[in-house]
Amino acid sequence: MKKKTIIALSLLGFVLFLFIRVQTFDYVGLYVLRNYAGNIEGEVPKNSDTLKIYPNFKFESSYYGKGSYKIKKEVLEEAIQFIYKYEFGLAGIEMRVERNFLTSNVKLIVSTDQEIYYERID
Repeated sequence: MKKKTIIALSLLGFVLFLFIRVQTFDYVGLYVLRNYAGNIEGEVPKNSDTLKIYPNFKFESSYYGKGSYKIKKEVLEEAIQFIYKYEFGLAGIEMRVERNFLTSNVKLIVSTDQEIYYERID
C-alpha cells in the first residue's frame, strides 16, 4: 500500500511539473547576448545584441532585424523558432530554451558549441 502511494504521488508530481512548466513560462521580455565572439562563422551574432520578444509573436533584434517566432514545446524540451527577412528572402534560427526553476533565469541557446546565448534581463 505504501509503495503504491509513493508511486502515485511521484506520477502526480511529474504530471504537475510538466503542466506548470508548459503553462506558466512567459517568453516575452528583453534578452541580452552573452559570450559572443567576432571570429565565429555561421548565422551567429558577432557583436553585442539585444533581443526583444513581444507577446504578439513578433521579435526585434539589432542582428536579426524584425520578424516573427513560433514556440516549440515537447515533453522535456522547449525551443523558439525565429523567422526573419534577409537579403535573399526568409531565414530562420531555432534557439533552445534553458531556465532555472528556482531563480527564473532564462537563456535562449544560440550555439551550444560556442556557448553563445541570450539571457533575459527584463
